[in-house]
Amino acid sequence: MSTQTIDIVFDGSPGPQSGRFVEVERHGASISMGEWIELGDGLWALRIPDSAALEAKLEAMERIREAAERLIENMEVTGNAHTGGLRRALAAAQQEEADYLLRAE
Repeated sequence: MSTQTIDIVFDGSPGPQSGRFVEVERHGASISMGEWIELGDGLWALRIPDSAALEAKLEAMERIREAAERLIENMEVTGNAHTGGLRRALAAAQQEEADYLLRAE
């Protein structure tokens, strides 16, 4: 996974009268990141997914993709005619994975 930074932008510096939240950005572009959660007592939190949990999901997706590739290769060796549909399904799953990563980044 490539290293990228995400900036949480405020309209002032930290201090006794710190700035207000403006937006979350990646490479200067505003992104949708996390979800606002009301904590009570007038407090709110921007809840951002844990990177360790994201990494575990990515590793699981990679293991599934590798297993699907092995299955398709074995089917091709045995002359199974259904490999075209499986390859399309695998491509669709990989697109879903890419879409998930873009939302998570």
